[in-house]
Amino acid sequence: MTDRSHRIAGSCADDFKKEEYEEEWQLEDGTGGFGTLDVKVPKEEPDSLHGPGFVKDEKVSTPAKRKKAAPEQNVGLSFEDLFPKEAVRQFCDRYKAGRSTKEDFFYRHEHTDEGVVATLVMPLLKNREFRGYEAADTKEAERSAAEAFTADGEVLEIAERLPPPFSHFKKRAKNSRRKQDEMMAQGLTGGKNMVLQMAHDRYMGLREQGARTAVWDGNA
Repeated sequence: MTDRSHRIAGSCADDFKKEEYEEEWQLEDGTGGFGTLDVKVPKEEPDSLHGPGFVKDEKVSTPAKRKKAAPEQNVGLSFEDLFPKEAVRQFCDRYKAGRSTKEDFFYRHEHTDEGVVATLVMPLLKNREFRGYEAADTKEAERSAAEAFTADGEVLEIAERLPPPFSHFKKRAKNSRRKQDEMMAQGLTGGKNMVLQMAHDRYMGLREQGARTAVWDGNA
């Protein structure tokens, strides 16, 4: 290679040693000459050290399970979120402390020229009757009678003091291994009878707190 070739090659190498991300642009001026403009292109930071779209792992804490409230804390029945006829059924189940039947409440119907009138008869509650408005069909008539029941003052007073279903106490007793161990240590036999006894004792404790059932009210 000649000296001239070395000089050309060296010159080219110097051109490529310019500051990174800088370019030299030649702009034609109004007189036909050329000026020089240095444009600096800023470096772009990557979205993430791991590449675009990478989501950094974060420590996620799992909330502790809430301890379920004791059945004794759920005394009372609200009709607010219940359909009228469902409110009647739940009231009777809890007032009876068991599954209610047609012997506890039923609907009596009176057909008219305009439709039908239903009366809710409740032997479970001193044979009280709750008469609804005249309606076009039996279903609407029974709903009207049930609404009359849920608006009654005595019914609302009792509903506020109804114990939770007995099944809640049985479930609680079944899961109370510590209490079962204590009773077995006292010489009692474990098993289903023990669970029922534990549930019964807690359920009966509500009577002293003012809870009401048909038996405790003398209506059964």
